[in-house]
Amino acid sequence: MTEYRRLDSVEDFKKAEQAQKQVWSMSDIDVLPSHFMIAMAQHGEQWGAFDGDELVGIALSFPLSDGKGFVFHMGGVIPSHRNLGLGFKLFKYMMTSLEQRGFKYVNFTYDPLDPVNANLYHNKLNATGYKVIFNYYGELCSGHHSKLPSHRLLCKIELDETVQNKSTLSGTKKLKIISTLEELKTLPINDAIKISNEYFKNIDLCMQEGYVVTAFDKMPDGLYLVFHRP
Repeated sequence: MTEYRRLDSVEDFKKAEQAQKQVWSMSDIDVLPSHFMIAMAQHGEQWGAFDGDELVGIALSFPLSDGKGFVFHMGGVIPSHRNLGLGFKLFKYMMTSLEQRGFKYVNFTYDPLDPVNANLYHNKLNATGYKVIFNYYGELCSGHHSKLPSHRLLCKIELDETVQNKSTLSGTKKLKIISTLEELKTLPINDAIKISNEYFKNIDLCMQEGYVVTAFDKMPDGLYLVFHRP
């Protein structure tokens, strides 16, 4: 049985270092070190999913300066424990804890060319994507990103479910995902970069027209990001 709890010991945070390598195939230089996670744990929310003594999932977040929100910095599940719903449950535990502490929202960034995360964040956690940040992290030394640009979609999740109501949204627009992140990694790097750049430019153009990303849709002819006007 999986246990969900805060990371609260040096041993936990050492395991979190190793989990990052397994989740994203990170090099040592990109791994968030245990001493930093320990320091931030005094005010942050650092959660883990444990299968016995093994740390199989992590969710790491830090407070914003406004005293109302948190930044969800990274979260993921190691390959052997994926597709079991652990990521969703882990994120919900973290968000419930934040809401109980009086916080109002969570900000985070992600790559919407990853359909698993697009479905999780928009369809299951009611995230709204409202801004494109081009090459947010610069070049990342991880197998997960494979030298692709670190373009990201900046999102927000309201912790109060009554604020999450999207019934007032109107004006639907859909943007087809031509190649997923995994598909891009099979292409010649210059072609993959061109496709990634073009897709994020199209997201940005939609947002310049006043749209936000509210859902992910799997249709017979492909995968789509769904946009609405607030």
